[in-house]
Amino acid sequence: MLFEDLEYRGLVYQISDPLLKKLLNEDHLVVYAGFDPTSDSLHVGHLLQVCNLRRLMQGGHKIVVVLGGATGMIGDPSGKIEERPLMEPDLLKQNIESLRIQFEQLLIGQNFTSGFPAGNPHVIV
Repeated sequence: MLFEDLEYRGLVYQISDPLLKKLLNEDHLVVYAGFDPTSDSLHVGHLLQVCNLRRLMQGGHKIVVVLGGATGMIGDPSGKIEERPLMEPDLLKQNIESLRIQFEQLLIGQNFTSGFPAGNPHVIV
């Protein structure tokens, strides 16, 4: 069972609703995770999220990856004293495309198809 596997791996500390266990084990949910495309490559800091998305996908859940548009341009300001310079739109597009290819290689499967929904170039479904 998926919930028990996540718990065994130390990925569940506590849950606020016991229904989550039933949903993870018996239903097919849509799960999303967001990533800021501040670089053209995934890094070790993304590993846990990507591994968990893969586990959820293998458990029959649909995966949605959201690549930040505006947040990608400014980056994560936490822990910074100075404001970061804005990323150029062309570089942002290149980073998004590069990350799309990487996610495609890591997550492609029955519950993950690579592509951008019409009108939203920052979501990979």
